[in-house]
Amino acid sequence: MPCVGHYTKQLFSRWTTSQVVDRFRQIAEGLEFLHDRRIVHLDLRLSNLLLARHEDVEYHKELELGKVYIVDFSESQLLHLGPAQQPAIDLPQSIIPKPLEMQHFDPYSFDVYCLGIVLENTLKFVYKQRPTPWLLQRCAQWLIGNERGCTGVCRCRPTARRARQVLVVLQWAFRGLTLVESMLLSIRSVFSAPC
Repeated sequence: MPCVGHYTKQLFSRWTTSQVVDRFRQIAEGLEFLHDRRIVHLDLRLSNLLLARHEDVEYHKELELGKVYIVDFSESQLLHLGPAQQPAIDLPQSIIPKPLEMQHFDPYSFDVYCLGIVLENTLKFVYKQRPTPWLLQRCAQWLIGNERGCTGVCRCRPTARRARQVLVVLQWAFRGLTLVESMLLSIRSVFSAPC
């Protein structure tokens, strides 16, 4: 594994909203990739994410600048059934507090719950000095879900696939808003230029 910068060591305050959404999407996409192969991470958290920086890419050409990598698969499991089919399993010990302190849980849903916690914590770092976009905060809460104590296949939160799909839509929406804002600033500068 190449040496890559820890996600938590980034200069979060410099991230644009588009970068935040892009990194959220990447993490959801990685989780979806695992779930499609019936692999659950079971320990997704900020310290198990890496983000390739300029210096990382210069040293390791196989890395992609700005790409988020999920690491530490020590608690991961390969399951027999996929999402929306797998019954609850005993969860391993984790730093992430489990919803309702449950120890027996749908593992795919637990990964998505952890994804929501990762997104919520990232928002706290990025928007420490500025207002958090309501839509991003709502997205994190949607992923965390409103746990009802499911002991079988959980329906309290979306799948990793649905999370990725929603984040793709948000990514396009924020890119569109950024483009419109740039156009309005350009138009404004033309009309406010001295004659």
